[in-house]
Amino acid sequence: MMINEYGKSKTFSLRKTFIMFCSSAINVLSYQTFKQFFFELYLSLSSDKVTDVRITFLNSVCSIRPYLELDPTALNLFNVALSGFLMDTS
Repeated sequence: MMINEYGKSKTFSLRKTFIMFCSSAINVLSYQTFKQFFFELYLSLSSDKVTDVRITFLNSVCSIRPYLELDPTALNLFNVALSGFLMDTS
């Protein structure tokens, strides 16, 4: 999928764009589609090497988290990713 190339891009601005896309896409795609094609890559960006990407991830939390409430496994993975920010010094 071409959009996944944004999430894996060497350019940090495209990775940020992928996160913003996910924030919007979850509103129009079924949750299962989002989880199958985007969730894993989206979560991986929570530990991106670029601070701006991680900040964009944090800004997307309010958009994504409500959709995870009925999926305990995904919610747990999401919470683990968020807990990584407790140690983030940047």
